[in-house]
Amino acid sequence: MPKRTKYPAEVTALLLILNAELFGAEKSREVSRFRISRTVLRRVSGWARLSEPFLSDIAENMAAYGWRFIEHSDTEFAAIQTAKMSTWPKLGHKRLIEKGLLGSSESDIYNAYDRDHPGDETVDDEVE
Repeated sequence: MPKRTKYPAEVTALLLILNAELFGAEKSREVSRFRISRTVLRRVSGWARLSEPFLSDIAENMAAYGWRFIEHSDTEFAAIQTAKMSTWPKLGHKRLIEKGLLGSSESDIYNAYDRDHPGDETVDDEVE
């Protein structure tokens, strides 16, 4: 393993993008999104502790290079090329108005969600 070098956020962002491109070249396909563990990010950046300002700077620098960088979970981050987001559907709020959901009570909204997603226990839907 090479000697650990502590890189600033901008260089770390470039290393993440280059790593995605290298992976894509290995697989003979474009990589427009990826996940990376905290452990690997520590190794790439050279920093044992990933502070919030440092992570924010990585995100800001990746945005300057056309990528969005987000915390995906306690153990992972994710990145996606912003150009790919422009092909995603863009939602308005008309459907919510037509279904009578906007202006509804929180309880009614939870009930509508539960009705359409039976058995989904991932959301704490108790309203106080």
